[in-house]
Amino acid sequence: MALEIDLNSAYGVSLSYHKITSVEYDYVSNSGKVTIASYPDKSTRLGAWAPVSYLEEHIKDMKELSLEAIYKAVKSSSEIFKEAKDV
Repeated sequence: MALEIDLNSAYGVSLSYHKITSVEYDYVSNSGKVTIASYPDKSTRLGAWAPVSYLEEHIKDMKELSLEAIYKAVKSSSEIFKEAKDV
């Protein structure tokens, strides 16, 4: 599972494939920090290349910890990934 949306890196590289690489969860506040690796495309990711950049999204209300629920939370709380397509 990943998100697909066109973004530009700080280096001017077009990035379209974004995959969650880690989640930090705070059980007291039900919030978390999600780290997302960004690649030019899916074939670059599958080719074992390093990500071009990483983004962090802070989620204020994480009720579920399944990967699908976390992707949904990222899309609903992030302006950047709001229009992203699930792939």
